[in-house]
Amino acid sequence: MSEIGRLLGAGKEAEVFEHGTLALKLYRTGRPKAPAFREAANLAIAEKLSLPAPRIHVVGDYHGRWGLLMDRAPDFSFADEMTPEPPLSAIKDMAELQLRLHHEPGTGLPSLKARLSANIEHTEDLPHGLRERLLFALDALPDEDKVCHGDFHPWNILGSGPDVMIIDWLDACSGSPAA
Repeated sequence: MSEIGRLLGAGKEAEVFEHGTLALKLYRTGRPKAPAFREAANLAIAEKLSLPAPRIHVVGDYHGRWGLLMDRAPDFSFADEMTPEPPLSAIKDMAELQLRLHHEPGTGLPSLKARLSANIEHTEDLPHGLRERLLFALDALPDEDKVCHGDFHPWNILGSGPDVMIIDWLDACSGSPAA
């Protein structure tokens, strides 16, 4: 991979840089390679389903950091439209986009119930009885096979209209949208 360009965005897990006409998402130093490959696999499923997500070109090591070379998303997020009183059209567009995901089969994605159950089991300092109530409620959910993004919010929706792109697919799972 050649030199990287300016920083486009950063989060807890990774930073995203310009890389010519593409984007280079680099996981933080010291992170294992598994998250990069997991996100690439999730994005491959999204691509197969024709969902609005970046297309992966390369997964690899860049100076000791694992990363993804992918299509570059537009430079503005849905969050840019979120004001104390966001336009109803923006809220409607976001809801329709999420419903579009939830109509697709999540075949090949990890189990949402298993992920949430593990998170609940490993969370420390829950008030007495809460862990059991959460696990009971999770178990009561229907066993569905729908795409659930896992981190769907206005900052992970870039662009608008036909150019909209949903980013950060690391936590995508298959399960019930009600979860």
